[in-house]
Amino acid sequence: MAEPRMFISSTYSDLKDVRAEIADFITKYGYIPVVFEKDDVTFQLNQPIENSCYDEISECSLFILILKEKFGSFSKFSDRTNSSVTQNEYHTARSLGLPIFVFIFQSTVDEYNSWKKHGMPKDFIFNYIDGIHMATFINEIYEDKAFRYIHTYNSTADIKTKLNKQWAGLFHKYLTTTQKFRVREKQEISVNPYKLFYFRRHQGLSQKQLANKTGISESKIKGIEDTALHKSKLEPADFKKLTFAELNRVADSLQCSIGNLKAGLPDDFLSQYLLYYLKNKGTQVRKKKNQDQSSSLFKTKAVVFDFDGTLTYPSDDLTTWEKIWIKLGYNVNECHNLHREYSTSQITHKKWCELTESKFKEKNLSELTLKRISQDFRLVDGTSEVLDELTSYNIQLYICSGSIDYVVKTVLGENAKYFREIKANKMLFDHKGYLKSIIGTKYDFEGKADFINQIVNENGIQPYEVLFVGNSLNDEWAHQSGATTLCVNPSKTNPDHPFQWNHCIREMKDLKDTLRFLNYK
Repeated sequence: MAEPRMFISSTYSDLKDVRAEIADFITKYGYIPVVFEKDDVTFQLNQPIENSCYDEISECSLFILILKEKFGSFSKFSDRTNSSVTQNEYHTARSLGLPIFVFIFQSTVDEYNSWKKHGMPKDFIFNYIDGIHMATFINEIYEDKAFRYIHTYNSTADIKTKLNKQWAGLFHKYLTTTQKFRVREKQEISVNPYKLFYFRRHQGLSQKQLANKTGISESKIKGIEDTALHKSKLEPADFKKLTFAELNRVADSLQCSIGNLKAGLPDDFLSQYLLYYLKNKGTQVRKKKNQDQSSSLFKTKAVVFDFDGTLTYPSDDLTTWEKIWIKLGYNVNECHNLHREYSTSQITHKKWCELTESKFKEKNLSELTLKRISQDFRLVDGTSEVLDELTSYNIQLYICSGSIDYVVKTVLGENAKYFREIKANKMLFDHKGYLKSIIGTKYDFEGKADFINQIVNENGIQPYEVLFVGNSLNDEWAHQSGATTLCVNPSKTNPDHPFQWNHCIREMKDLKDTLRFLNYK
């Protein structure tokens, strides 16, 4: 019999050592721990790391959740507002019916109980717990009636002791009995038609060939895939089902996991799956003569632009930040070194801004210097015409940039009026015109997807009805929102990556070139 696989879930930085120690403990017990930092998670090249973790949970027999004070990184794909990746891993295990062991640090439980005693107010001041989101997550766990065991702990030794005692009486009953296996075999699981179509076509199998390999009728497979033919977004009741045993055979045939195919996960309506489905399924799509018009499958209701290199042509290949560093007499490598430290998670975005601010103050960066740097940029040809036309069709326009708002607004001039919001880093200057502080935007890199999600919620639209236009590596994160993505004049990014970029204009000389990727008339 194969050894049970146990998924260990927790926030990353604060519990990394605890996770490693529990993984060693599980290994010595004779079982297989699954932790993403040890390459136990099979990462799919065509999907984000977050989704690979959700998929891997479906291949495990047991789920261990360890919580301390931190809430963790916010999820990029969840329909739940302000949910964390760790929280979504718990939801995934919950939906699969896995046995769940929850360990919550004693100090966290103590402050949670105090918050609950005071009536769980939203403005409660937490001294230990990482804010209201963490307290709400813990409350959800305590009120959840799923098959889970909740324990408190003060040390890693406490976790080991309690696991040892629990496993002695639970493994035979819940993990190795034939009755549980039979129940799971007959369990019906909703199947996502977009995902099934995507993975089937990428294996080069017809519906008939898949039917022959799995013993499932061709009509049943066709019925699942055709569910989405006439709907842009499905409701939970629309998904067709297969038994666990049937879906397991399909997953094996398509060389993927059950989690890649099942419905009810945060990436159900990722635009990459939808676009692939609508571009390749149905005769109405095949009749299109211009493949660039594939984005017109979705009505465009909002456009989000990056700024540097997207809406502008600099006088050279330097970004706004690089220009400032050089203008102040620094070597551009100092700018790149801080960027590298942030990219490798050695420093936070806030720390990055603080270190940059300190360097700029040493050289007395002034508002006048920033104004002169702004003069090095010019807008891409056709910018005013395109913005005016899109506005006339009631398309909401936004800028989400890692540049500086002063530079963005200075270069845009009167064109700034077309944008509903401009998100960028801010620089504040004192009464003498010298740099006072840098306020970093939370909407760069991973935050670009967060901003798009915010736009989607505020406008009551779908992610794939938003077109994001960018050009560089910090723009790659936008696809995690589910928006349709367009790469123009690519720099430091791979425009051919099928999930990060839906479309590409390798040499854009006029912003009007982007209009063929919009459906707005």
